[in-house]
Amino acid sequence: MRISEPKFGEPREPWAKDLIEKLYRAFREIAGQLNGLSEGRIAQRYTAATASPSAGQYGQGDIVWNKTPTEQGSPGSKYVLIGWVNVSTTSTPSFKEMRCLTGS
Repeated sequence: MRISEPKFGEPREPWAKDLIEKLYRAFREIAGQLNGLSEGRIAQRYTAATASPSAGQYGQGDIVWNKTPTEQGSPGSKYVLIGWVNVSTTSTPSFKEMRCLTGS
C-alpha cells in the first residue's frame, strides 16, 4: 500500500504556514522511504556492534555502526571509527572501516 501525499488546507495563522511546509517536506521524505521499502526498491536495517562482522547476510553497501566509538590514532591524524561498510558483491561479507577525522 502506497502512502499518498497529505492535503493541507490554507493555514489561518501566519506562523502555521512555515510549520505546515516543514511538516509536508518531512512527511514526503518519510513516505518516500516507506514506499520504497514496501515496494522492495530499498532495504534498511539498523545494526550496531563493537567489531566488524565476519559472517552473516549482508549486501553491498550495508553499514554496521560502531557501538563504542572512541578517538583513535596518533596526534595529527586522530579519527573516530564510526562503523564498517560491506564492499563485497558476493555472499561473503567484506567490511571496511568508516573513519571520521577529528582534526586532532
